[in-house]
Amino acid sequence: MGESKLQQDGNTARPSEILPHTIINRRFAFRRIGILTLAPIFVLVFSIPAAIAQPRRFYVRLTDETVHTAIEKAVKFLYSRQSPQGALPNRYSAEYITGGESLAAYALLMAGQSPDEPHLKKLLEYIKARRLGYVYTRSLRTIVFSHVPREEYRKYLLQDVQWLIKYQHRNGGWGYGPASAMSRFNPQWTDASNTQFALLALREAADANVPIPPAVWLKAQRYWRTFQNNDGGWGYQPPIAGKPGQRPASYGSMTAAGAVSCLLIADEIAHSLEWSDPRVKLTNRSLINQAQKAINWLNINYQIERIPKYIWMSMPGQIYYYLFCLERLCESAGIGKLANQDCHAQICKLLLSSQKANGSWNDSIIDTSLAILTLTKGSSPIVINRVELSPDRMGKRSLLPRDAFNIVRWLSRKWGKTVSWQAIPINSIRKLPNTSLLYIHEPQNPPQTKELERNLWNFTHRGGVCLIQASGEKGKAADALADYLLKLMPDYHKEILTPDHPLLTVQYNLQSQPIPKIICIGDRCRTHIFIASEDISRFWAKGANSNTELYFQLAANLILYAGGGKPSPGRFAKRSTLSPPPPAKRFIEIARLKYQGDYDVCPKAIARLSAVLLHSLNIAIRQLPPVDPARPINSNIAVLWLTGNDPPRFTEGQITNLRKYILAGGTLFIDPAIGRREFYQATRQMIHQLLPNNKP
Repeated sequence: MGESKLQQDGNTARPSEILPHTIINRRFAFRRIGILTLAPIFVLVFSIPAAIAQPRRFYVRLTDETVHTAIEKAVKFLYSRQSPQGALPNRYSAEYITGGESLAAYALLMAGQSPDEPHLKKLLEYIKARRLGYVYTRSLRTIVFSHVPREEYRKYLLQDVQWLIKYQHRNGGWGYGPASAMSRFNPQWTDASNTQFALLALREAADANVPIPPAVWLKAQRYWRTFQNNDGGWGYQPPIAGKPGQRPASYGSMTAAGAVSCLLIADEIAHSLEWSDPRVKLTNRSLINQAQKAINWLNINYQIERIPKYIWMSMPGQIYYYLFCLERLCESAGIGKLANQDCHAQICKLLLSSQKANGSWNDSIIDTSLAILTLTKGSSPIVINRVELSPDRMGKRSLLPRDAFNIVRWLSRKWGKTVSWQAIPINSIRKLPNTSLLYIHEPQNPPQTKELERNLWNFTHRGGVCLIQASGEKGKAADALADYLLKLMPDYHKEILTPDHPLLTVQYNLQSQPIPKIICIGDRCRTHIFIASEDISRFWAKGANSNTELYFQLAANLILYAGGGKPSPGRFAKRSTLSPPPPAKRFIEIARLKYQGDYDVCPKAIARLSAVLLHSLNIAIRQLPPVDPARPINSNIAVLWLTGNDPPRFTEGQITNLRKYILAGGTLFIDPAIGRREFYQATRQMIHQLLPNNKP
């Protein structure tokens, strides 16, 4: 199947990489061709003007809706090509049995299709019933069954994992598998493409609670280390028996595949070994460095309309394989831009612009499946924006910290929907939507840059939520950081997270769990900054297991709290903005009711409510000065608003004035700001005093 055999199922001939002797013959043939004949070809291939190398503009409308529509059309195309037996015939159906079907099933699952959907169910049964002898087909079926948590597929998942482990070569990589003529012709054959898919499969199986021996990851680490090129990229194949491998020079798809594999192996080594094991830090530092070099290569050679530095025989479908690898790397490494360009938007625009009317790409099962997978990842919601405040220290822990990625990896499984993260510089905070969690990692001392102060102030006062992972002995750094932030934001209030805080019940109920000390800073209606006094990021960096599950649930609650109870919209969602409001036709007057407590929480609530009412009903709210119930209350005030967190207490005289106001036709609106039980109980008692003959 080769790297390019996953890329085209039209009528193009098989790539020559499958038969090395044909390459040799072609080399001899090239020697017989005159230099003058070859010159124009070399000029064309190697002297492309810079303007051509730059991504062109794609005049397509890129929104969450257009991406969703494209995926829906592609899903319909795949189903329309299904045979009565459940198969999806493609160019490689005869040789690579179920390869195309498994790739399509994977794409359908990632597109949100239920395993109970009749077409997909038939496809899964078709895949299950076949014996497979190729690494590509075993890998893809492993990925599929790891995403279908049902007992009838579990035994096949376990068998496939054991098969893949068995056929890992001594050099740590994978070849085509025992059914391949190439494996019989050259038993030492391994290549970057087969190896990437085997590792992706084993990682997905690990997420489905299939144990993978640590030795598998350690061997694979050696594989990628041994043939990374000096420029930071990878080619198709390492040397075999002292002879150069095929296509050894770096090019785009294999460089992205190698970087993804290095990050993946680093994650799994950290997950499967104890922190005290010296191999964890040693191998992970090496792997992360390798991935960073590959990302640097992609930054320098960034292109999306052609595979960077690929100069061998080309087929139309290869570009979809490259984009699949590139998007997967960006997702794993938290990359928002390559070569200072929005690679996610450009990739998705390219795919939208090349989709055919029937919903396919190239009328191909393979290309369409790869396009679905790429669009799904490329448009997924960003739920964490991670800022590293001490980039000069990152090498001591990790050049690409894996905590945020492990969180979204866990969430995607739990929610059945792909979500993403991205690493951002401080100056990008000002552009963030306030629905995703801002995660600032481990400042050793309170950060006091003017840039951070300005951006953090604006982000939180727009309604955003930030988690800061502080470090230091016995939480001293967290306390110092909290004091610094309160000086920066004097309108905010500090408290320690208590069991009745809404954060602990947004999705997972953690009220009775041993949550580490977290300092909350906000306007006493909504917490805008959470400061973790203890290092909880180490549990996220380790990966999800029975010992760290609590911390991943806490991360899920933080993300949902930031988004107002739901995940962020997709990457290309339009931000809702209100146009200037029309003139008000009438006003409603409202005043806060004073008491000895935080009656003035949620300072922007009235203005925001007024803006919504103006747009929908031409009604505005006029906020009056707070009312002191110790004096008679003007009955012309339409609504008295009693809100806060502190339990309100009123004297007999104040209760009498409130009773007169209500009996004269006034309205008392009681609103526990964040649902504090003490506030609620105190106001229930107050109601009995106000209206003793009326049962609430």
